[in-house]
Amino acid sequence: MMKPFGWIQPPQIAPTELITCVCLWLAAGMVLSLGAAWWVLDVMPVRAFSEHGWLIAVLTILWFACGLILNLFFTRFGTRLAFCCLCVMSMLTGLLFASVFTLASLALAFAVVGGMFLTSAALTRFTGTTLRGGGFYFVMVLIGLALSALVNTLLHSSVWLWIGSLSLVLLFSLTTAYQTPRINASARELYHRNFTTVQCCAIRGALAVYLGMSVALFEILRLLAEILTALSPGSGGASR
Repeated sequence: MMKPFGWIQPPQIAPTELITCVCLWLAAGMVLSLGAAWWVLDVMPVRAFSEHGWLIAVLTILWFACGLILNLFFTRFGTRLAFCCLCVMSMLTGLLFASVFTLASLALAFAVVGGMFLTSAALTRFTGTTLRGGGFYFVMVLIGLALSALVNTLLHSSVWLWIGSLSLVLLFSLTTAYQTPRINASARELYHRNFTTVQCCAIRGALAVYLGMSVALFEILRLLAEILTALSPGSGGASR
């Protein structure tokens, strides 16, 4: 395989620049999720979304199925396919939440999480290498919690809105932190393979966050199911 040399080779991708772009793509995903929810709840209201019935189970299964299947083939995705998958996961997330919550609560939650990613990206952009590793994600969580507290206080939100927005902040921020090694490894692999741009790596990084979140939630649900099965009256553990 021929390798470019000298002035032909592009500069290497800096981790700080990469995570900044990942945050921007995740913020765009929040906008797309909110747009999908707004479409089915307000623009072209679908009755099944307001009834909160069978559609919840269908969208939950679809969201988990897409996340788990795409996660298996993640390393094979090119930039265009990764972008399409990111859009699909973002819209599915918006539709799933729309089948459970009201548009007002979704707007608040997605705005807080999107604001967290935008603020974190801007902070990293202007501070440079002074925020790296665990320190960056610690600041990200603080930003998300502060934005959630500020918005919920100003809007006099209910307890459930507080819980929902704070949970979404923790879910996305902790998943982003956990997926960082995978994001960096994916960027290095892409760069050494075809000297790709930072935006291509960032799109795959944002997709990795969504897929990692679906896998993590699936494992948590599976663990809870096993615990409940073990504690059920008919189980072997209970009979002993």
